[in-house]
Amino acid sequence: MLEVIGEAFKERSYVLLVAIFGMVDGSFVSFATVLSLLFDFYNVEGEKPVYSTSVISAFGAISAISGVAASIVCAVVL
Repeated sequence: MLEVIGEAFKERSYVLLVAIFGMVDGSFVSFATVLSLLFDFYNVEGEKPVYSTSVISAFGAISAISGVAASIVCAVVL
């Protein structure tokens, strides 16, 4: 099993694909984390929420759709 993985990482195109996927996935997770922290910071318990669940859902849908679009664009470029 480890021999197969070692052979895969010898190919330049595979390493490039892994690096690009890692960067795109990492940036998406980082963006989602920052949004989550912002929503938690501004929505204080006991007060009227600044961001409703529909606004948070809209942000999630927009980020998911743009993630899919970015994946398509990256696939075309690669």
